[in-house]
Amino acid sequence: MDGTRLIQIRQPRQRALLTALLVRPGQIVPADSLIERLWPQMSLVHARRALHTAISRLRQVLGDTDSILIRTQTPGYLIDVSVEQLDTGQFEGLLQRAAHHHHADPAARGELLAAALRLWRGPLLADVDVDLLSQDELVGITERRELALEWRIQADLETGKHAAMIPELSQLTTEFPARERFWEHLMVALYRVGRQAEALEAYQTARRRLAETLGIEPSAALRTLEKDILNHADWLAAPAGGAEHPWRLQRQLPLRDPLFSGRTDLIASIACRLTRLSKTVSIVAVHGGPGVGKSAFALQVAHDVTRHFPDGQWYVRLDGAGRAPRDPAEVLAELLSSSGLHAASIPAGLDARARRGGPRIADRRVLLVLDDARSVEQIEPLLPGAPGSAVLVTSRTDLRALRVSAGAVSVPLDILTAAEARALLRAALDAPDACGTDIDDLTEICAMLPLALRIAAANLASRPGHTAGQLVAELRAGDLLGQLAVVDDQRAAVRAAFQQSYQRLDPVDATLFRRLGLVPGPHVTAEGAASSAGHHQRRRGRPPVGRARHREPAPAPRGRSLSAA
Repeated sequence: MDGTRLIQIRQPRQRALLTALLVRPGQIVPADSLIERLWPQMSLVHARRALHTAISRLRQVLGDTDSILIRTQTPGYLIDVSVEQLDTGQFEGLLQRAAHHHHADPAARGELLAAALRLWRGPLLADVDVDLLSQDELVGITERRELALEWRIQADLETGKHAAMIPELSQLTTEFPARERFWEHLMVALYRVGRQAEALEAYQTARRRLAETLGIEPSAALRTLEKDILNHADWLAAPAGGAEHPWRLQRQLPLRDPLFSGRTDLIASIACRLTRLSKTVSIVAVHGGPGVGKSAFALQVAHDVTRHFPDGQWYVRLDGAGRAPRDPAEVLAELLSSSGLHAASIPAGLDARARRGGPRIADRRVLLVLDDARSVEQIEPLLPGAPGSAVLVTSRTDLRALRVSAGAVSVPLDILTAAEARALLRAALDAPDACGTDIDDLTEICAMLPLALRIAAANLASRPGHTAGQLVAELRAGDLLGQLAVVDDQRAAVRAAFQQSYQRLDPVDATLFRRLGLVPGPHVTAEGAASSAGHHQRRRGRPPVGRARHREPAPAPRGRSLSAA
């Protein structure tokens, strides 16, 4: 429409050209990209001439004789419309509003989603030759429509419309046989109207369709639902007058670290991975040594992506009192309670709580930050079972098995660069112009570790008149680990952080660590480490280090830097 009349664009290539511009409203579409799509077989010279002619004719059809609507801007063309002027933009706006209603009235959420879906009047770009367009730009929009369907049906089920949903769900499972959420919704709707046998038959049909079309078995969520239907699980009971346990929005993230410094590119990379649309749960596991700043880094990422997770951000420390690892069943109970589930409705046992948590988080976008995990076994029961949410894990070890079992991305977190360490030290000292050899020496003796740098800065600030050079001399002359601590705060101590990592080592690695502390000099070669580990003894038939009966003392720091300690 031009605001007053309907404009017919009859020429197929002109329709494709207009669509290629509209899928990127207000953005420059490179001429080379348009040529590649619309005239792939033509020589470049002739293709540029054809594009120029097509743009001119399209402007004439649209009445855009002054080139106000379609502008020529290097290196291509731009159509001057806003996202809100397109039905796709209106659709996305309604979806975002519905996402913000996840914790509120399901009826209101359902109305917003129904309004969004009414904007679809048939297949996307039915009158356009989509082979002339980038498929990547269209797949995401179609995926969002199917996601909106899932959300709207979930809202209708929460408001008690089980019987009315069965015909539509039967059609959707035929149209989208590989979309398991539609099968789950159909099974729940059938069960809630007293048709348990048909609900179980729907599972068997889904299993056959998945095997025929994709050659796979149903997901864990679908298999669990079948078992819950067989066992008449409590959560399957039809809600009376809406959701039995309304969703409770939680924003549990601790505050950002005001002194955080550096790692900008890595933060942006992880944020992108956590927020991109995916058919699976996005999981990123950050691992690094003690004092490297994993928790502060994870919180920096989490705060940057909160707007993408409107249903809440949960933060859980997985090391409990006395630094013992927390029981996953206890953590699950805490998360279920945070979501708004009544304490009396939280079942006992890890498996039962995991099954109860699946429906609570399905169709919602939640960020779960799991800080200081010990093992994959501690994490796996806590992972969401449906796409849309994301998980950010920190650990002192590389949780490689999580990559295999859950498709997690493993990200190592190293020490700061020298420039980042200096910036952190200046911020902690509130001395933006501080520089010189003493500052460089202090960052080096702290091995560029954020924890050590912050403690050193705090101790220096508490002693007026004391210089960075004097602190460096004291650290080099005395007990390095002992001095890098805050009085009366055992948590703010480098020795405590190192001790936690040491206690998690297996006996062989712990023995090697102690022996390396006795080696003189700041550096140890691979051959020297192998010798300290006792590999030369194995070649002579002696017992390995891990079985030695004596126990060497833990290494004392050599007074040079933390990297040597």
